[in-house]
Amino acid sequence: MTYVTEEEQIEQLKGWFKEYGPTVIISIIIVIAFTFGWRYWNNHQEMTRAQASEAYEDMVISMMNNQERFAVLKANYVIKQYPATPYAKLAAFYLAQQAVYQHDLNGADLHLKWIMQHSASSSVRQIARIRAARILLAQGKFDEALKLLQTPEEKAFIPATDAVRGDIFLAMGNKAMAKKSYETALLASKKVDGNMLILQMKVADLARATTNTLA
Repeated sequence: MTYVTEEEQIEQLKGWFKEYGPTVIISIIIVIAFTFGWRYWNNHQEMTRAQASEAYEDMVISMMNNQERFAVLKANYVIKQYPATPYAKLAAFYLAQQAVYQHDLNGADLHLKWIMQHSASSSVRQIARIRAARILLAQGKFDEALKLLQTPEEKAFIPATDAVRGDIFLAMGNKAMAKKSYETALLASKKVDGNMLILQMKVADLARATTNTLA
């Protein structure tokens, strides 16, 4: 558009600002607020992770120095202060382990359930699920343990899951299902390591037991 005079240009600019100015200003304010908010959130997250890492490191050093009491206190601190971080889940695994050492299976189960409920990692949840199933197995809660292992979240954990399922069936006296579970675990594993060799031994033992029963 061609303006005849400078006054007309100024009037046109005033009209444009009157119509669109408030919207533009609000948009700019929103963008600035979002940018600063995002930076603050990132900085806060980085600081939280750093603090959680330091606290977890103190816990590990206490473990290495056989200072279990201080390590347990530090683990509880990490979980309470930094529950959203991966360090809190690692601390909960440690507390579950210590509870088992103290023959507190209910306490161990609570720590593992907390991990299953709060971890964003499917792998971490599956590890906690397998360990919780072993706790239930030790308590004689076979049906609960089998139910917990019904649907593995990660295919990589199918061998370990089926191995525990085999242990549960064996404890129930169901040798046929135990053998089937162990064989499924072996088939699911592409690499034969120490754990798989143990499974092979269990399958062989059950096969011999079945043969002896039929003889």
